[in-house]
Amino acid sequence: MNPRLGVAFLLAGTIAAAAVGGCSKGTSSVAPAPSPTASSSPAPDTLYLQDATTRTVRGYRNASALRGPAAPFLTLPTADTTNPDVVYSPLFDTLWYPVAYAPLTFMGDRSTPIDVWTAASTKDGRNPDAAVPFSNSAGAAAYDQTHDLLFVAQVNTNAVQIFASAHTLGSGGNTAPAGSITLIMTDPGIGSSGPPRAQEMFYDAVRDRLFVSDNGTIVAVFDAFGSTANSAAISRTNVPLTASRQISGLFLSYGLAYNPTADILFVVEASQKQIDVIHAASSLNGPAGHTQTITGFNTPSGLAYDAVRDILFVYDPINVVVLPTATTAAGTFAAVPNERSFFDVAAAISGFGIAVDTTR
Repeated sequence: MNPRLGVAFLLAGTIAAAAVGGCSKGTSSVAPAPSPTASSSPAPDTLYLQDATTRTVRGYRNASALRGPAAPFLTLPTADTTNPDVVYSPLFDTLWYPVAYAPLTFMGDRSTPIDVWTAASTKDGRNPDAAVPFSNSAGAAAYDQTHDLLFVAQVNTNAVQIFASAHTLGSGGNTAPAGSITLIMTDPGIGSSGPPRAQEMFYDAVRDRLFVSDNGTIVAVFDAFGSTANSAAISRTNVPLTASRQISGLFLSYGLAYNPTADILFVVEASQKQIDVIHAASSLNGPAGHTQTITGFNTPSGLAYDAVRDILFVYDPINVVVLPTATTAAGTFAAVPNERSFFDVAAAISGFGIAVDTTR
């Protein structure tokens, strides 16, 4: 089992107890995001958040301005019982949700599809437009907007399935992976539970680079990943790809987010209840250093970064922490200027998947 999934069950129990006590993730080319501008001023944006308790993806308008109780403007029902990624394309207004762990059916099997919503921001209360079959339980996921490719990792292997023309996935016969990539990483920290496999993935479309945190102590960096995946999809083959570099010295590195302009990688270290702010991340090959950290969280999991406004969203169930001027934030998060948090008025949110749309 993916370690992140095991933690989810413990987390869900903790949150349930807190709730009883009253406590309140075709080919197109797009321009890179503008350079981040550090600002404490909220701006229009939408946050999509996966909740394992209600088995929904919940959307929040003007998320960076929210503080305290918040109501979602939409809920998208899923069958998932744990905490996979939420992947969203503002360009196509498409949301993909790889189901990681579904309830047993009456036949005794589990269906783990990739749920797809097109025109997602208009689908309040609607079931997925498509549920695409997936071989093996789905795990980490990422999207390449340049090649319109969806990457979905298998939970129990080091294989990543490639879905081409991702914004049309589930329609017109587009239901099968076009190819796959086998991630080759080295991590002595995982012992006998190898090989290393994707715990979380983040794709940088500006530099065609994939960051992968594994089920142990590293974040692996794969250069030319989208181009390699696109070639594999065209030839419909499996391609082995060795990590170009590896950031080491981490443990239980869950959420990943990235500032492409400053080359800063944000990494959740769940066991330390902190976020590592790693500079020169794309060229680092070796220990992370832990020179800048954001601390004081309860159970941090997923991350989403607004690269336009330098705002980091941290899924810290049962809250979402909003951190302005994220690239310079350090120390306890509560001391970050203009820090704020919000929680859902209808659900004690628990899970991992989180994505931000900075255009709506």
